[in-house]
Amino acid sequence: MYTLLIDYMNFQDAKSVESGENRVPLAAAIEPSSPTSNVEREPPLCETEWRSFFNSDGRILNESGLRKAIFKGGISHDIRAEVWMFLFGFYSFSSTSREREVITVERMVQYDVLKEKWHEELQNTLAKEQNSSEELERYLNPAYCTNNNPNFGVNKENQSVEVQQQLMFAKIEAQINVNKQKINVPNLRHYLRTIDKDVPRTDRNLKFYQDPKNLLALRNILLTYVSFSPDIGYTQGMNDLVSRFHVVLKSEYKTYYCFLNFMERVEREFLEDGMISKLELIQTLLRKMDSQLYDFFKSLDIKELLFCHRWLLLNFKREFNYEDSLKIFEIISSHHLELSSLEAEKERRQKRAEELKNQDGQLYTGIVEVNADFTFDLFICLAILVSNRTQLSNCSDLASIYNTINGLSMNMDLNMMLAKAETLFLSYCRNSVADCFQVVDIERY
Repeated sequence: MYTLLIDYMNFQDAKSVESGENRVPLAAAIEPSSPTSNVEREPPLCETEWRSFFNSDGRILNESGLRKAIFKGGISHDIRAEVWMFLFGFYSFSSTSREREVITVERMVQYDVLKEKWHEELQNTLAKEQNSSEELERYLNPAYCTNNNPNFGVNKENQSVEVQQQLMFAKIEAQINVNKQKINVPNLRHYLRTIDKDVPRTDRNLKFYQDPKNLLALRNILLTYVSFSPDIGYTQGMNDLVSRFHVVLKSEYKTYYCFLNFMERVEREFLEDGMISKLELIQTLLRKMDSQLYDFFKSLDIKELLFCHRWLLLNFKREFNYEDSLKIFEIISSHHLELSSLEAEKERRQKRAEELKNQDGQLYTGIVEVNADFTFDLFICLAILVSNRTQLSNCSDLASIYNTINGLSMNMDLNMMLAKAETLFLSYCRNSVADCFQVVDIERY
């Protein structure tokens, strides 16, 4: 895991680099050439608009339209939990209402069986070992939780005979599948110690975690994940990400599966080479979009931009208030603006049309490689840096850069940063035409 990068997580250990004498003067920012008239933020997705996406069978008819609506304004608090179930893959966008009832029952049972599996194996291992009674007691009764008898069973309230039959068959199938998997108990014990240090510190300012049952549920989710995701395991930061889902969904099994689906997309970023690669992409993007700012950081010997690590790892959770942190998380997760998207291609086509007109039928040579790895969260990082280049230009070393970056936390306007990031994204698209062409001037013949 990326033990090197995790040291930068709280921005507390920055050391001064004596490079002020080589500092490159930072000129005023050059605004992107892409027009900003269409870059407007909109109100959050409301319940009426949300219901309009469904047909009579309960299918979502326009997934791309829904993703765009989420991207442009986020989601209203009163429907956020329901929308996240689709956004993070608990339900398929094409599923019917009836299919979702079956999915809910199956996943509720599957999670229960997964949790029982690691719980039993861990407890049995500890019970067999000598001198492990203290560890066993600590596992069964974590100090931060007063609930000594966690319920590992399925919630059976308001269940019809049909649902009970579904539960029975789903449990049999789940047990068959889970029994094929082996749990690395030594690794689980190692992760357990770290998780029990992190869980009590997770979002404790929220009323939700004043209930010890919710802390225990957070612990269960993390332990279930690491038990059945051995290639990734547990690293610091996962607790903050799981907590986001847990606070919104208020359900163990729903949180687990939404987090699992989320991790399938970003798990490489929790490995050292993955996060380093993402930081390198920011360097490349900054060099393309604001070479002067890039040269300024380089002159201070901080071109690695490690201060962006926390932004990326936690999806800007600590840079905005809690409600805004949920909003930016769902906006990034909408994946509406990606370099492989229709929106990006539309910008590139418009640029090609302009070039065709301006070049008077001559060969277009302004070819710049389009890198689809430049995801929208990287443009948010870029927007923060470019928007605060005046404060950054007053810095003379690494320590002052970190102090300036750290001071931005809770002092940025989210909508302004999102609009700036979108403008930069569209500017990149319009100046990254990936194909060349030649148009014959028919008047010559």
